Amino acid sequence: MITSMRCLAALTIAAGSLLARPAGAQQGGFGQNQVAYQKFDWHVMETEHFLIHYYPQITEATREGARMAERQYARLSRLLKHQFREKKPLIFF
Repeated sequence: MITSMRCLAALTIAAGSLLARPAGAQQGGFGQNQVAYQKFDWHVMETEHFLIHYYPQITEATREGARMAERQYARLSRLLKHQFREKKPLIFF
């Protein structure tokens, strides 16, 4: 029984050493996926309570979202008896 356990332990160690990578191979991945940012063309739509940042390609959807945000703000501010002190930013993308 002890001999078979030693044999199993030796096989496990041998298999682990065969599967292990060299230390240099493990360090090569850090920083290689650099994000290449493009120029962002953000526009800002200002409503009574929000500053909405958006891309010009979604102007119509932004208008609809602004209308819904103001409608929900009116409902919730009345229900919760709370008003914003300043305009809150929203980001649509």
